[in-house]
Amino acid sequence: MTGLFLVHVAGSGRLRLAVLMEDRLQMKWKEVEGTSNVYKVLVKPLTGDPEQEVMLKTKTAKATVGGLDPVKEYVLQIHVIQGGQDTLIAKKKFIIEDLKAQVRNEKKKADMTPAPQITVSSSPAEGSTTITERREDKEQLDTPSSRPQGPEGRRSGPQNATLAAKPTQKISSKSEREVSATPSTPRRGPVHHCDTTLEWDIVLLVDSSWSVGRANFRLVKNFLWGILSPLHISKDKIRVGLSQYSGEPQTEWDLNSYSTKAEVLEAIRRVKYKGGNTFTGMALTHVLEENLRAASGARAQAGKVLVLLTDGKSQDDAITVAQALKEAGIYMFAIGVKNADESELREMASKPTDLTVHMVADFPMLGPLVGDVSRALCMRLKDRRKEVDIGLQKVVAPVIMDPHPSPTHLVVSDVTARSMRVSWTPPQQPVRKYRIVYYPSRGGTPQEVVLEGDSTSAILKNLTARTDYLVSVFPIYVSGVGSGLRGITATLPLSAPRELFVDQVTNSSFEVHWQPSEGASYYMVTYSTEAGHGDEVKEIKSGDTKVLISGLSPNTNYSVTVVAAAGEETSDPITIQQITEPTRHSLRFTNITHSSVTVYWEVAPSNGTIQHISYTSDASNAIAKEVDIPGGSSSVTMKSLTSQTPYNVTLAISHSGLKTFLHLTGNFTTLKVPPPTGVKVVDMSSDSAAVAWDLGSEDVTSYLIKWIPLSGGRLSQLSVPGGEHSAVLTDLEYSTEYQVSISARYADGSQSDASSARYRTGDNPRRMPIGRGGFGPGRTNGECLV
Repeated sequence: MTGLFLVHVAGSGRLRLAVLMEDRLQMKWKEVEGTSNVYKVLVKPLTGDPEQEVMLKTKTAKATVGGLDPVKEYVLQIHVIQGGQDTLIAKKKFIIEDLKAQVRNEKKKADMTPAPQITVSSSPAEGSTTITERREDKEQLDTPSSRPQGPEGRRSGPQNATLAAKPTQKISSKSEREVSATPSTPRRGPVHHCDTTLEWDIVLLVDSSWSVGRANFRLVKNFLWGILSPLHISKDKIRVGLSQYSGEPQTEWDLNSYSTKAEVLEAIRRVKYKGGNTFTGMALTHVLEENLRAASGARAQAGKVLVLLTDGKSQDDAITVAQALKEAGIYMFAIGVKNADESELREMASKPTDLTVHMVADFPMLGPLVGDVSRALCMRLKDRRKEVDIGLQKVVAPVIMDPHPSPTHLVVSDVTARSMRVSWTPPQQPVRKYRIVYYPSRGGTPQEVVLEGDSTSAILKNLTARTDYLVSVFPIYVSGVGSGLRGITATLPLSAPRELFVDQVTNSSFEVHWQPSEGASYYMVTYSTEAGHGDEVKEIKSGDTKVLISGLSPNTNYSVTVVAAAGEETSDPITIQQITEPTRHSLRFTNITHSSVTVYWEVAPSNGTIQHISYTSDASNAIAKEVDIPGGSSSVTMKSLTSQTPYNVTLAISHSGLKTFLHLTGNFTTLKVPPPTGVKVVDMSSDSAAVAWDLGSEDVTSYLIKWIPLSGGRLSQLSVPGGEHSAVLTDLEYSTEYQVSISARYADGSQSDASSARYRTGDNPRRMPIGRGGFGPGRTNGECLV
């Protein structure tokens, strides 16, 4: 355990150091006047370790520095920065272990003092009384009496006086002396004690739901400290127990746990804040059935008082249970803060409600309320009518318990991961309603089901799988609530997926299938190589009952595990192993042209059937095309392709048995469309000629023929269908050399390069009556030279 060690350092700017933990130091100092002060704290080890510097941009004159060495010496400097000027206001050397030893020595000296001294100072201006102590408590609880007193506390006398404990007062221990010196009086009036010769069992029931908050819960503990401090707590007089509640009530200590006031107040200091929902009815039932049992220290002859403190309206039926408590002779106080329902508190509290019901607007206002509640509680404890109440309790108790019998024979059936049915045998007396409360035994938010009085079973839903549940069945009568019939049971695990199998196996992927699990909202699929090899386990979340696992290595054994999940709940796993297909030889491409290719691959095994081959171009909007292939084939020719285009080809092979596939992939690029071949120009007359070429491929849609004199002149052109392989050129000029070119147009819209030839026409026959132009000596023979 770590304690708080507080040290006052004189002459160092009123610097105060407190060791919070082994390596954490808190420092406080007197604030410097000013409107825009910034403090700088420097903690520097003398051994030359790196400097720790904290800049506080606040007016709060305190800081906490951690990570310190308990046995190392440090120099602490406090600076104030005003208007750009840095001023040292405090300086101190310290060793954490020395500070702790100093505190221990001071406490030893204090233990040797007969009684602690309490200084009472009265301010003439305010006319108020304050009580302070020279030494600090372990935990500085902000008790109401440590604040300025109200006007009712005026008293005459010297401005400062010292009061010592009476010589006859027995101080049994250091802890007792601390309690005696701790301010515990109400806000108004001087210190008072509540002495009674009667026996009382007091149970404190404290709301610690989320709306309270951790900081406000400390104020709640201050309040409890204040109202208990005046009491004479002992084993044979006043006993005190405490339970706190939110979603689930919890006993912090029983009535017989502590026998002195010092122990009780120390226990209050140690109470930890829980957080949860406000189920006041369940908490009151806990008091009736747990805190007020003889085994918990409750005494039959002692009066019973319950002090409830809450900050909200109960989320269950608290009034009915409170009525049963009051009918059992339990006197009930109700303290409400902030959002508490005052009408609900008045229904729950004992009469007169002017004394037993107290409301404040916020938690800091609990301090001024200590006096009123403390005096009202003391009045009850001193009331001689208590003897009558106890007698009434002894008479009424059997009458109350007999009309409120509990159901019997709790039976649990139809258990699943998310629900169960509870059944019971009803009591002999008519029951108005049943209240079934169930929650996980390890802690959690309770759930409720309220049924009519003729019910004998209930279905509990929205449970957590594989969890132990505490189930209580409370009978609610017109006059009160009976004891609960309790049992503990467990839900089943979330059922695992069924019939796990693998499909569509390739050399790099496979698909996993399974049957759904009841109650599952999603599935987690994990896979890794069976051999390990340092590969990490990969995970896929799926809302479906199948998942494709890709990016795998060929010819590798994989372990696949599937679990069903709902929220944070998971089922038992189911696992399967699968080996990916080995890598086959790549596809081989031959006879590549501008519009076709022949694809070759290894012959498939005898138990395989080749289904189809698919191919697609690299174009962004390209659509994949497929070609069916008969079984046993090892090649296929794909036609009607686009020239000068890259293609990706996938060959899918299915095997018998499971639908496993082998995918072979490859790519190629088609060639450029070819130009016409075998172009010839044949003489027909002096002003005309015939051009011919070899017949092109089937995908040629047309041929474009162009001719032009080499010496310059008009360009002429002619288009002929793709099925033709000759054409006649007319209107040629005499004795002129021509350039003749021909190109092919294809179905994919591309056009080939042109093939050309030269041709010279004959002379004008009027000038050469004898000869025939075009074929005489010295002339071109009329054939093209490609």
